[in-house]
Amino acid sequence: MIHSLTVLCNGTEICTHEILAGSGRTRRVKEHFKGLFSETMKQNNTRIAQKGSVLYFGEPEVQQRSIDFYEQFSGGETIWAS
Repeated sequence: MIHSLTVLCNGTEICTHEILAGSGRTRRVKEHFKGLFSETMKQNNTRIAQKGSVLYFGEPEVQQRSIDFYEQFSGGETIWAS
């Protein structure tokens, strides 16, 4: 019975993992994740420093029209709201 799985890349052994009995079982090796979080945070901080904030809030686009444009809808009368 095979008890381990070896991963090769171009003939070079990358890693060997123990095959767990049963199905759907997962084992995490802490050494595989060592430094991963800090490296991810470092890359994110570098990207934000280069590009600025992740979120961008630009000025809204607002159409500007003369008052004459709106007067055509009021029938020529000036309407005041109180």
